[in-house]
Amino acid sequence: MDFIQLSKHLVKYAGGLPLALERSTIERLKRDSSKEILNRLQLGFDGLEQTEKNIFLDIACFFDNLDEKDLVIKVLDGCNFSPLIGIDVLIKKSLIKDCGNHFSMHDLLREMGRKIVQKSLEPGKCSRLWEANDVSQVLTNNTNLNSTQYPWPQKRLKAWLSAFRGMISDEREHKKTFTLCTDGFLKMKKLRLLKVFYLQNWDDLKYLSNELRLLKWHEYPFKSLPLSFQPDNLVALLLPYSRIEQLWEGKRPLYKLKLINLEGSANLIKTPDFAMAPNLENLILEGCTKMVYVHPSIGVLKRLKLLNLSGCKSLRSINTRIRMESLETFILSGCSNLQRFPEIDGKMKCLLNLYLDGTSIEELHSSIGYLSNLVLLNLKDCSNLVSLPSNLNGCKSLKILNLSGCSKVETLPKNLQQVEVLEELELSGTAIARNLPSFIFQFKNLKILSGCKESIALMLPHLSGLSSLIKLDLSYCNLGEDDVLSHICCLSSLKELDISGNNFLSLPATIGRLPKLYILKLSHCGKLKSLPEAVIASVDGLVIDGCASLEVVEDLTAEYKKRSVEAIRGINCYKLVEKNNALTLLKIRLKANVILEYINILVPGSEIPEWFSHHTDEIVDRTLCLLNEMVEISCISMEIPLPPIIGNDRVWMGVAFCCLFVSVFNDGRQWEGESVEIETNISGRSISWLDASIGRKGEQQVKKDRLWLHYWCRNDLYRNFKKPDIELKHQICEIITACNKKYFKLKKCGVRLVYEQDLEEFE
Repeated sequence: MDFIQLSKHLVKYAGGLPLALERSTIERLKRDSSKEILNRLQLGFDGLEQTEKNIFLDIACFFDNLDEKDLVIKVLDGCNFSPLIGIDVLIKKSLIKDCGNHFSMHDLLREMGRKIVQKSLEPGKCSRLWEANDVSQVLTNNTNLNSTQYPWPQKRLKAWLSAFRGMISDEREHKKTFTLCTDGFLKMKKLRLLKVFYLQNWDDLKYLSNELRLLKWHEYPFKSLPLSFQPDNLVALLLPYSRIEQLWEGKRPLYKLKLINLEGSANLIKTPDFAMAPNLENLILEGCTKMVYVHPSIGVLKRLKLLNLSGCKSLRSINTRIRMESLETFILSGCSNLQRFPEIDGKMKCLLNLYLDGTSIEELHSSIGYLSNLVLLNLKDCSNLVSLPSNLNGCKSLKILNLSGCSKVETLPKNLQQVEVLEELELSGTAIARNLPSFIFQFKNLKILSGCKESIALMLPHLSGLSSLIKLDLSYCNLGEDDVLSHICCLSSLKELDISGNNFLSLPATIGRLPKLYILKLSHCGKLKSLPEAVIASVDGLVIDGCASLEVVEDLTAEYKKRSVEAIRGINCYKLVEKNNALTLLKIRLKANVILEYINILVPGSEIPEWFSHHTDEIVDRTLCLLNEMVEISCISMEIPLPPIIGNDRVWMGVAFCCLFVSVFNDGRQWEGESVEIETNISGRSISWLDASIGRKGEQQVKKDRLWLHYWCRNDLYRNFKKPDIELKHQICEIITACNKKYFKLKKCGVRLVYEQDLEEFE
């Protein structure tokens, strides 16, 4: 074997792990559980101090690559492992990697760590358990568990597409379902870390170890924690979507507790007293829809950084005064019965984000002006809010102000113009829009301005003053071509322009000269018949839903043939597809620009083109519980092998995909657009997640077939792969399409590997 071939094999099988680079073991690297390699890797482990070994084994056996780094560090610190020092040692020895918001461990190292723990011992004698079968054996047989620290039933269920695959996996394991005897926990006196995922068959839980640092139990099935449980050592309490009604009564010494997540726990009625949990940093109670009471002690948690009470629909009030000195994000979105927001202590200088959207508050206390570092204030759909405090200028760092849907708010405070850093101002659905203050056009940093349609005559002449504007919504403003030409074409920073629902017969070609424009929305411009080639060639995304008269999207001359819009959305554009069907639109783009990273087309169509070499109509239906709601999902899965890449080979270019579906939801109710979704994986690695949102609020859906075509270029598919991985073997590209059966019906999907020779056939 020559050096280049050897190097490729070494890099591939070692995966960047220095200790694994041995010529004499290259063939063994191809086999799982290579004893020699694992023994050599253990040399690095044997040289660690005991605390560092504990950290390594915890990560190998318990924490996966999806666990947030902050959680891992906090829990290990609660175990008195000095993680900042120990983790630094592990990183320097290449035993783990710091990947930004999480740690990762090479599969060989994880396998080595788990073999060190097992050492041919029976499960009941191991210090850590992670395999479902071992946990079953231990907890159903009530094995001696004095040394066990980590039972981990390893079952995953994620939202949407991943949930669907997880559901298939769970169904395969259904016959192995067992009822766990919770008396088994009685002997787990040293249990420090516990994760449980989706295990419903439990006896009544009577005991948990007081040594627990992490309790993570998804869909915890009990009404409360065991009465004997003393969580003095607990660092993280994570019980999302549980059935818990109450955590504990009275004051409990929880000085180590830093994280609480009870998201989606619909039966929770009230929060406990947090007076003796002074180090709490994150409190997530999102979606606790029956919660009516928040204990006043929450208002003095000096180290709390995140407080999320969104969707707590039964909550009517919280503290009259809050003084959370470290709070950075406060979320009350969707607390529809909350009528009063508390007075803010002047010491809350860390608060950056305040979400009050969808609440019933009638006024904001003037103390909000103390929030000098506030960046985001979201008051969307606060329909009872009458006015804004006059000292809002005290929020001198404010960049985002959302007032859309605040129908009773008539004016903006004049001193708001002193907030020079304002970048986004949302005014749709407010009375302000009828009498727009002129100082708005003096915000030199304003990037997004929406909801000013009622003052369009006043606004248009002043647009040139908004030199930083990147997003502009002028939809349904009764505009003509001249308005667009004279007032919009001076916005040199504009990236997204929505001029839907206007009276254009044609568009001025000068729009194509906006240097940064990449999304142009023209939906429901019913008189529009064609688009200038200069416009088509200058944008990346084109939305033309409901343009019933549009016949030609492009007829590019030589000057523009190397530039073409990458994404076209043309729902209900039936005249357009009479002359340019979906496949033609795709081929034009492939031929026009072979370096496009992706192509996305959504237009009317009734059949998967024969050009797609692989077709399937095998649909699998499942019912999933997502966010406490039962949802019926349809799914189609397709796989296509990708050839290896040799040198600078450019023979194959990418993968083209097509999905045929139809809307089935059409009962006349107003609704927000739902979506069909696509997930792409290559050899188990997630590559992309796409969605095609259909319809808008109040729009009647048309029950006709639609085609969704997408193209991934080769570089985009392999952007997260190392070169040896794609040079040495075939990869499998899996494309999964899913939708909510309430809104859509999947019919068929097709896929094709695209080669350069295909371009020649397009002539």
